[in-house]
Amino acid sequence: MVIIEEIGNYPEDDTIIYKQRNEKGIVNRSFTYKIITVGKYPDKKILQVTRAPNCYPIPDDYKIQTKWGRGNENKKFTESNAKTSGILLFGLQLNKLKEYRETKSVKPHTKILKPVNEMTTSGLTKRATKISSKVSEQFSEIANNYYLSEDVPLLKSIEFSVKDKRYDIYYGKENQVLKHKKEVAIVRAMDKSRISRDGYRYLTAIEPNLPKENAISEQKVFINNLMEQNVKIKIINIEATAAVDPDEVPHIMDENIVETVINSVGKAGVRSIKEILIFLIPSLVRKNILNSSQPIISIRISGDGRNVGRKVKHVMITFAILNHKKVLFSPEYHYTLILYPGSEEYNTLDITTRLLREELWQLKNQGLTIGNVHWKFELYFSSDWKFLITCLGFNSPTSNYFCPWCLIKKNQH
Repeated sequence: MVIIEEIGNYPEDDTIIYKQRNEKGIVNRSFTYKIITVGKYPDKKILQVTRAPNCYPIPDDYKIQTKWGRGNENKKFTESNAKTSGILLFGLQLNKLKEYRETKSVKPHTKILKPVNEMTTSGLTKRATKISSKVSEQFSEIANNYYLSEDVPLLKSIEFSVKDKRYDIYYGKENQVLKHKKEVAIVRAMDKSRISRDGYRYLTAIEPNLPKENAISEQKVFINNLMEQNVKIKIINIEATAAVDPDEVPHIMDENIVETVINSVGKAGVRSIKEILIFLIPSLVRKNILNSSQPIISIRISGDGRNVGRKVKHVMITFAILNHKKVLFSPEYHYTLILYPGSEEYNTLDITTRLLREELWQLKNQGLTIGNVHWKFELYFSSDWKFLITCLGFNSPTSNYFCPWCLIKKNQH
């Protein structure tokens, strides 16, 4: 068995020592090569190799100076005084030179890059994708130097811009649960802050990380359809007087709301309190606001009229769950049952509250079963004096029987 040894650090050092040892470690042959020019391999079509079985490739423009032998018997050989030749004499077997030539023979791939403003959208996307792949590879290599594999370092996104074009690239599959929660939160924020679709488009132009407007619109449609399935809105035709007394102070001046109310004159929206409760109660139980082992729910019905601008009034009847004490003064926890443009009139209230009166009687006397729990209800009513006496059918504060609680006459007061 022959052991080959190459000693040298080419191209930093132009000298390479080549030794062949037998199985006992004794040097049989030793050559010292000084590389004058390393040369290069020609094209494969014309490349020549030595005889089999070695078949070493023969480079062009290759010049070396070789010494071999022992002690003072070292012989010197150059290409000019060679009378004999051989693989070892010319150093054709040297792997260091072979690897160096092969590295140099690889021609770098020159690519002509187009300016960004001359590229198509598809081309820009492909280029950004390649960059993101390279960044991901480098991140993995760098992260291994700073984190353990069980720490699971992850590259989630990168952001860069080229001229005025901005790229936000995300790695891995998007978490659909978080995506849904984010979109729902944005829909809620838009509703509470009265942000229009155009307004949200302006926001996405400023902050590209926000979900696109079409995704938010789809989420709105989904929520509306879901609510329509669970809590339907019934439209009732009514004849109501909607004009505002010019001496009264308007409560709502938002132009969009005013226009919506004006266009809705003659119609009332009515929702079922039982459907709303069926939708709400399971959630309130999960939040420990309601206790299924003590299934008693206190409900407060409220009603009032409001002046919308200086053109029209509207009347709203809502309910709140008194068990949810922390949010009693928060408007979003007062659930609308009836809404119509018009004034507080007995005949109109009689028409619009028929479903509500029937369901309140059922809740009070029969309760409501949801799942395996039968809920009982305590009902309360809250309003100003005007709305209360209108519901009771009283004429005015100057009528003979003006008190909602007793039968005392005006002249007995």
